[in-house]
Parts: sequence; structure tokens; C-alpha cells
Amino acid sequence: MGVTITDRVGAMEGKMEELYLEVKLGMDAMKSDFQGQLATLMEKFSWIANKWDEHERGRKGKDQEGGKFTESGVPVENSPETPREVQKWKEEEFLRRHGD
Repeated sequence: MGVTITDRVGAMEGKMEELYLEVKLGMDAMKSDFQGQLATLMEKFSWIANKWDEHERGRKGKDQEGGKFTESGVPVENSPETPREVQKWKEEEFLRRHGD
């Protein structure tokens, strides 16, 4: 007796089920990997956001202590009038902080 069509359909269904399970396992692994990477990125973003907030609180605290700053970060009392003066002030401030 030979192989019947019912046998062949049954074998194909078995192979399709195996493929489905293999694809499902692969998709589950990819999903888990993606979720892990997303969690890492969210953790890094949260750390950056916290540092930013900390910096802003520090800056605002300095402003409230009486030190007012312009948009370019120059103290108001030392505020230069022209962009060239702003650049010169920034260079001098950098050298003052970091040495020659």
C-alpha cells in the first residue's frame, strides 16, 4: 500500500506546526531582546533627565543667590555688548578655569 493523500496532508500539517512553533520561539526571543534594550535605553534616558534636572536646579539656585546670567551664560554684571566681546569673555573664562 502506498502513501495516501491523507498521510501527506497530515505530514504537511505536522511540518507547518513545527515551523509555526519555531517562528513563535524566534519572535518571542526577539521581543524579549527588544524589551531588554528598551529598558536599558529608558534607564539611560532617565539618568540623563535626572542629571539635567539637577543641573537646572543648581543653575536656578545660583540665579536666586543673586548671580544673574544672560542667555549666553555670561554673568549680567560682566555682560559684554557685542558677539565679539561675548566670544572674548568666553575664551578668557575658559582659560581662567582650565589654565593656559
